[in-house]
Amino acid sequence: IRYNRAPKLSCGMALALARFETIVREEARRAFRRPVARIVHAGTYACREMAAYPGWVSEHAWANAIDIASFVLSSAREIPVARYRAAGPAGDFLRAVARRLVGEGVFSVVLTPAFDRRHQNHFHLDLARYQVDGT
Repeated sequence: IRYNRAPKLSCGMALALARFETIVREEARRAFRRPVARIVHAGTYACREMAAYPGWVSEHAWANAIDIASFVLSSAREIPVARYRAAGPAGDFLRAVARRLVGEGVFSVVLTPAFDRRHQNHFHLDLARYQVDGT
């Protein structure tokens, strides 16, 4: 799967991303009978604090996080994460991916549009030393 730009990630995140891509492929075939050709991310490595918790360093500062904005199918149809709550195949696909990421322990933190307003248009995925199921 291609990305809109090369993600800058720690080795652990790169390995988790490989598992993430497998889940994305499986769920896209199930929901749309088409593969995902591209993933659009909104950021990886960025030396900064957590927006909601001033003074706390973000996992992005360690290249230990990625924000996923959308998935583009081989047909060029784009599935924005903002459709997470939508009825139908797009919402079903996004929720299935998120549930599997949590259920299979791919990332320790999975934040979705159901978590809070700051995540209304993307999945935040990271490997923090604590767990958050924000699905």
